[in-house]
Amino acid sequence: MRRLLVLLAAGLLALTTACGTDRTGGATPAVQPAPGQGAASQPATGAAPSVDPRAALCQAVGEVYSAKLGPFAAALSRMTTVPAGSGDARAARDEAREALGSFAADMRSVTATATASEVRQAGAKVADQMTAKSTDDKFFGAIRTGKDVEKVLGTTVTGWLEPVDRYCA
Repeated sequence: MRRLLVLLAAGLLALTTACGTDRTGGATPAVQPAPGQGAASQPATGAAPSVDPRAALCQAVGEVYSAKLGPFAAALSRMTTVPAGSGDARAARDEAREALGSFAADMRSVTATATASEVRQAGAKVADQMTAKSTDDKFFGAIRTGKDVEKVLGTTVTGWLEPVDRYCA
C-alpha cells in the first residue's frame, strides 16, 4: 500500500509540475518588464493581464487529475482487498467504474473549452477511452492484486492521458 501511495503522489507531482513548464531550453517569458521597472511601475490600463490559454488549460487538467485519480485509486485498491464475488466486490467495482467515469467527464469538460481544436480532439479522445474502460468488465476483471492496481495507475492512466499530456508538456 505504501508503494501505491508513493506512486500516486509522484504521479500527481509530476503532472502538476509539468503543466506550464517551459521546455524550450531556457526561453524567457514573452512579457517582461523593462530593465529597472518592476511590475508595480507598469501602466495600469484597466485590463486584466492576459492569461496563457495553454497554462490555464494545463492547470485545469492537473486539477482534474489531482482530484479524480485518488478516488479511482482508492476504489481499485479496495477491489483487491475484498473477497471476489461478494457484494463488497461488486460495490468496489461499481465505485471504481463511477470514479473513472467521473474522471472522464471532467477531462472532457476542461478540454472542451480549449482554444486549439487539436486539444479539444485530444481531450475527447482521452475521455472516450476512459469512458469505454469504465464500462469494460474485462478491464476491471483483470485487476486482482496491488501490482495490477499499480499498473493501471501508472502505465494505463498515463497512456490514456498521453494525447492531452503532449499539449501540456
